[in-house]
Amino acid sequence: LLEDEKRLPYSDGYFDAVISSSTLEHARYPWIVMQEIGRVLKRRRWCCIVVPSMYPEHRIAKDYWRVYPDGLRVLAEYGNLRVIEAKKLKVGPSMEISYLIARKR
Repeated sequence: LLEDEKRLPYSDGYFDAVISSSTLEHARYPWIVMQEIGRVLKRRRWCCIVVPSMYPEHRIAKDYWRVYPDGLRVLAEYGNLRVIEAKKLKVGPSMEISYLIARKR
């Protein structure tokens, strides 16, 4: 995890793509992380965010959130991201994940 989730250590428009898998639930302020993802992503480039929506608590670090597709859509707004797809998938008998595919405006 990042030392400072409020400011990613990269310049604006640094990345061609951003992939975040099972990390957003550990961010105290996921809306700020999404702003940062949008900031470091180049214009018209893609990101993929995967988060647990129904999943056991896993305290590798703090475990703050469970997010559903509607929540990912709202978070995408903070990053100036256009949602291409946001869905939920069952990945086990009692586990689900949500994912977001989005493009920077």
